[in-house]
Formats: sequence, C-alpha cells, structure tokens
Amino acid sequence: MSSVREGLEMLKSWNPNWNAHYFMCDFDLREVGALESTFKGAQVLLCNFHRDQAWQRWLTANKIADKESVMKQLRAIARSMEITSYEACLEELRNSSVYKDDITFQSWFEKKWIANAKVYSMTS
Repeated sequence: MSSVREGLEMLKSWNPNWNAHYFMCDFDLREVGALESTFKGAQVLLCNFHRDQAWQRWLTANKIADKESVMKQLRAIARSMEITSYEACLEELRNSSVYKDDITFQSWFEKKWIANAKVYSMTS
C-alpha cells in the first residue's frame, strides 16, 4: 500500500494549502491508514454503500441465518447518531440468537467492525 501513500503524498505536495478534514473510501484498512498518516487529523469515513455491500457479501458467503434481520441490526448500529443509541443497538445485536450462536459471526463483527467503528459509525 506504499503506492497509495506515495500518491497521497504527491497529491498533498501539489496542494500545499489544502487541509482536508474528511475522506470517504471503501473498507480497506491499508487505505484508511495511508489517508490518516498522510493527512493528520482528517477523519476517514466508510461509504454506506460499500459498508452494506461488505456486510451482505460476508453474511451470504457465511450462510448466516435470518440475514435480513441481521442487516437491519447492523445498519441500526452504523446509523446511530448518539453513543447511547449506538450502545443500545450494539447490545441488541450481541443479545440476538444469531450472534450468541455463531462464534464466526461474533469474531468477524468484533474484530473487523467494532474494532474499526470510527470508520463506519456516525457516532465517531
């Protein structure tokens, strides 16, 4: 991913007075890291479409039961505007039978999404 960082550094050098505050990208932690290291203080956000697409693909590939209900819960977490709402939606998912009964789902969601909530959640 050094080529992405190099490209971002070049873009930054061409625009020395530009101080971007936000970037939007698809969910690639290497890209997120390159943006954050190049543009210190900028917030990197995940596009809602790409977030939902990644969730749909994973849920389908892993044959998660009641996929539509799970998607509804995941979207509620992501769209929470306040931390109390975010925490309530997260707790609801964690109390669901799909979450409790599927260790693969638990691991995927906690390690990939909760660990990176600042990228996709509106509460960050």
